[in-house]
Amino acid sequence: MPKRKTTTKSKPGPFARTVANDWVEENGYRVAAAAAVPVPIPGAHTALCTALEAYMISNIAQIYGRSLTIGECVAMVPTLGGAVVVGKAVSSIAGEVLGWIPFAGWVAKGAVGGATAYGIGKAAVHWFESKHPDQEAADFEKVSLRDFVQDALAELGVKKGDAKAAAEKVAKEDGKKDEDPYDD
Repeated sequence: MPKRKTTTKSKPGPFARTVANDWVEENGYRVAAAAAVPVPIPGAHTALCTALEAYMISNIAQIYGRSLTIGECVAMVPTLGGAVVVGKAVSSIAGEVLGWIPFAGWVAKGAVGGATAYGIGKAAVHWFESKHPDQEAADFEKVSLRDFVQDALAELGVKKGDAKAAAEKVAKEDGKKDEDPYDD
């Protein structure tokens, strides 16, 4: 006798808010690690952090079942509130200045960059949650840190070779390139 297929309704998945907040926390550490890398090129800190923050917003959007380009994510930052815009400006200036102070400045630059990314991420989650409350998390494709940085920089117009070199340097500094906190 053939087995009869039974369909059971699965339990609801995790709320998008929970998954997105986990992603924001993880990304805050990634941005802190990337920002702490000493790159003696004016504007490099700002470009790298902006690229990572935009990519973070893109992934938050995917968790909420939406699709945004990196450009749309960068453009979204001002809609997240005045405190986020001021924080981003202060972070950019501090990152550029602190980058010239060996060791202590690099650590401080990483802390400022990570804190800013965390704040932007929390504001983005709040924004999406206000539009789509208590939504289940959609599946989203998580990529390695190297690809994460390279894609984000390339989307913002950084030349492919420069983006690849920066991505490899960040991946080397991070050490947990492909960990997925959602794998059991």
